[in-house]
Amino acid sequence: MHTLTISLGQMTPRLGRPEANFTQLREWAAEAAQRGSELVLFPELWSTGGDLPK
Repeated sequence: MHTLTISLGQMTPRLGRPEANFTQLREWAAEAAQRGSELVLFPELWSTGGDLPK
């Protein structure tokens, strides 16, 4: 049987700065992969912080 290793990435997104949020996500995902995680879950709207066009 295969064991799936999952990491959870809880972050406070930077409102209106998706490039900064993507940078943080890449760093954390790389760290999780080094620790053996095969899947990393982040909160909804992590990329924008909820700063969506109206």
